[in-house]
Amino acid sequence: MNITRVFPGRGIVMRYICLISVLLVVISCINETILPDEYEIIFSNEYFETLNSIEIADKKIEVINIGDEVTISSVPRGQQEITVITHSGLIMKATVNLTGTNPVVRIVLTESGMLQLV
Repeated sequence: MNITRVFPGRGIVMRYICLISVLLVVISCINETILPDEYEIIFSNEYFETLNSIEIADKKIEVINIGDEVTISSVPRGQQEITVITHSGLIMKATVNLTGTNPVVRIVLTESGMLQLV
């Protein structure tokens, strides 16, 4: 028995139901990534001497002792230059690209003088 003869228009309704189901699946699979406008940076000094200052974007933190951590808030998204000046006058510069979805970024100045994102 042909279902379209018993229920006229049933084939068209089934097509619309299938089309709507496919559209709902496609729409539900769309994943929009939302990036924060500002980041919080946790800077850790594991270097062998005290730091006189750290500059990131327009933020400046003075005197970071060995083993200390400081938090720098409201650093804008994008490429930012980091300048570290040690107690002995050594200047270290690096660039970090803040674009991830996590609004908290941890940066460690290692004993060897490398800036690492953790």
